[in-house]
Formats: sequence, structure tokens, C-alpha cells
Amino acid sequence: MTIPNCPNPCLSRVLLCVLLVISFSWGCAQERVISKEQSLRQHYKDISRWVLPNPPAQIVQAELVWLNADSLADIILVSRNGKDSLHADVYLNGGKAEKYKFSLKENPALNQRLAEGVLYVSFGDIDRDGRQELILLTRENSGENNAEIWFNNGQGVFYQKKEYYFPKLPRGFDRAQFVDIDGDFDLDLWFTGENVLTEDGKPAPYQARLFLNDSKGGFKDQTELLLPPLPPGISFLSIADYDQDGTPDIFIAYAQGRDRLLINNGLGRFADRTEDMLPLLVDHTLHVDWADFDMDGDNDLLLVVMRDKDTDQKNEYSYFLENTGQGHFVKKVSEDLPTIPTRRVYLLDSNQNKIPDLILLTSKGPEIYTGKGNWRFKNETARRLPVSEVIREMSFGDITGDNSLDILSIVGKNKTAKLWISSFK
Repeated sequence: MTIPNCPNPCLSRVLLCVLLVISFSWGCAQERVISKEQSLRQHYKDISRWVLPNPPAQIVQAELVWLNADSLADIILVSRNGKDSLHADVYLNGGKAEKYKFSLKENPALNQRLAEGVLYVSFGDIDRDGRQELILLTRENSGENNAEIWFNNGQGVFYQKKEYYFPKLPRGFDRAQFVDIDGDFDLDLWFTGENVLTEDGKPAPYQARLFLNDSKGGFKDQTELLLPPLPPGISFLSIADYDQDGTPDIFIAYAQGRDRLLINNGLGRFADRTEDMLPLLVDHTLHVDWADFDMDGDNDLLLVVMRDKDTDQKNEYSYFLENTGQGHFVKKVSEDLPTIPTRRVYLLDSNQNKIPDLILLTSKGPEIYTGKGNWRFKNETARRLPVSEVIREMSFGDITGDNSLDILSIVGKNKTAKLWISSFK
């Protein structure tokens, strides 16, 4: 489920939604009352050239984030300047008075660090002040990875605190993800990579590492206490309550091999329940998202996968995993889904009718499928989405303060940014 990063007033509530996964609680950006007629009129409008002039090219990350005291989403665009050099453009939302036009905020210290070699940038509110910080994953000449936290001064300018330190990470960790895993309303940190190695170059037994936030400004590695060993090949994590016990579980998508399901024992310790709770499927999973598609109170999954031309399933680029209860899943194929290569899936209630919709990023461009209930979907791309080039990634948040989800995308061969707002007019 696509849950936006939330501004100050609803931060705690959205964290609670993520943890307890109250079915169809769509986060703080879905609270307005919408009539059936308005729901049918919902569509997205491209406002890029008016509010986001001259974005950079070769963007590798485009994120809607919250950087200052207001409730409107801001923007960070991370672009590549060379093989090992990144650059961050930070834009603050001007609000209604400025017709939501974004202004560039200079970040010389951050960009000097990004130019020195950074693998990945992640975003989260570490100190619970309602404004998001950055974590940078860096690679040293020795091959080891480091993590650095950069704090937000409240105006979108980032800086380091000397007292914040992370232990060195094994080689191969190239992704970081914030999530409150232990229910204390402090964001913890997951690190993953497709091929994490030990010092002697062998696959590490723990291909994911979990650092818990101690609520005092530090993080402690609790991996071996809380996680089982995992094989290499992790491509994506989908974190939600799959067994209905009120605590977050983890679906792990693999680029090669079988996807896995880790179930929380209720106290933050995870057991690998793949064998008895997932069907035997060996795919190249590209992306996954979750929602309660059949409205039975269990969170289901939608996967997009890569297919070889000579396989019997060559036109099956996405399928559901239906939760039949307590986190047990079965494969469910839908004739409504596209039969062309697909790289990403995002689940949201775009028209706010309380039924999940799908946005799929296909080889021909983005497609939106509105939910009709009972696992049925209708392709409404032509009516609801602007004409677009192929899109690589999407990020969601509320740009205009109307409590609906807007979309920031990485678009086209030049990998530039486009901004779409949701409209019910």
C-alpha cells in the first residue's frame, strides 16, 4: 500500500497505521469526504512546468518529503553527475500563496559529501520533530559500507552531528529503509543488498541488518537477535501485518530464487515462515506492494516479475498473492492486469472510494486500474493519467494540502522529474 510520508500533525497516526495496518486506513492523505460523482471524476494533472521549472536530468531518486514546519510535501531530487558522484536538489513548497511553486534550497555541505561517493539516500524523521532527516549509504575504498545521518535544520538544509555514529557495514549493503519495527514510534533502520559479502568475499549469513532506534539518539544492531539468516538476492521489502496480530511482518522479494515471508512473534523477533505460508514460486520479483483487495481484513500482495521469452508464463508479468487468513498465501492470477513487461506497482485509493486502485509502470508507460471490488479492476489510464513517457519510479505525497495523494515521477530517457496533482474537478 502506498502510504505517503506524513507531515507533522499526523506523523504518529500514520506510523500507527503502518504498524497495526488497520485495513484500508490510507494514511493522513485520504481523509476528505468524496461523493460518488467526485470519485468518478478523479484524474491527475501535470503541473510540472508551472511549479517545478528546470529540474535536473539523470535523476536516480525523486522523493516527496516533509522538510519544514508546514503540512505540504517538499521535494528532493538526487541526480547522477558522474560514475560515483551524486547531487541533491532540495525544493521547498511555496504553498498556496506562491501557487505551490517550488524554490531551490542550497545544500553545499550535503552536495560536497554526495560528490565523494554515495550509494543511496533514504529519508525518515529520526528525532520525531515532524521534519525528515537523511541517511546516506557510502562505500569506502576498503569496500566496506558506512551509514551517515544528516539532520534537517527545519528549513531543508542538512548537516551532520558528530555524536551520531554507525558501525561499518559488510560489503554489498546498498539500500536503507526506515520503519518502526518495535512499535515504540521511533523509526528503526533496515539495511539490505542483493549480494552482501563477508570480509573473505563469501555470502554473509545475514543479508539484511536491523538497527533499532534507542529513542535517545542512537541505533543498535539487533540483527542476530531478531532476524533469521537469509540467502542472497534481496531486491525489495514489503512490510505490513500479514497474520493479523497487530505487529509488522516482512515479505522479502528476491531478484533470483524464492521470495520469503518473515513473521513477527509479537515482540519484534522474526521467524522464516516461507515453507508453510507461501506457495512454491521461484521468480525474478521486481517489485511488490500490499492492500486488502477482497476486503476480508487480511492484507494481500501484488507482485511484478521478470519473464523469459521461452517460459510458459511469458505474458504473466504480475499476479496476486491472496491472504487466505493468518498470513497464508495462495497465487491468484487476474485477467484484468496488463500482459506487457512491468517494473513497478503502487497500490492506493486514488479516487477515494475505499477500494484499492493500481498504478503499474509498464514498458509502454504508466497505467492506472481502478478497483471495482471482488478482485476486479478497470483500465482507466486514458481518462485519469496525463500522457506520459515511460516512468521509472514514483513517490506519493500531498502537495496542495487537499488531503489527496499527488505523484512525483522519474520520467523518460533523460530521467527528469514530473509532478502530477490529483483533481476531482
